[in-house]
Amino acid sequence: MATKSEQFHAEEERKARTPKAPAPARSKPNTQSNESARAAKKATYALEQSAGQPSRKSTRKSANRAKPDAAQTIHQEAVHNTPEARHARESARS
Repeated sequence: MATKSEQFHAEEERKARTPKAPAPARSKPNTQSNESARAAKKATYALEQSAGQPSRKSTRKSANRAKPDAAQTIHQEAVHNTPEARHARESARS
């Protein structure tokens, strides 16, 4: 149990304390951290911009980690190196 003197001193300390000013309200950014310009410069793969349902790879909860692209590379090379595509490239040169 506190004495009258201790109660008085505690009350004086409470009175002397100035109330803290409220912190200014921060606005939340409109983008996620992995959509910032800084993240875009360092990204191995660009984030998918889709109007509808995005593919599963773009919805994983990572800060744009490197995604395995072997299947994408093989598919792109197969499309790029078809005889028709090679002919079109060669005829465009001449």
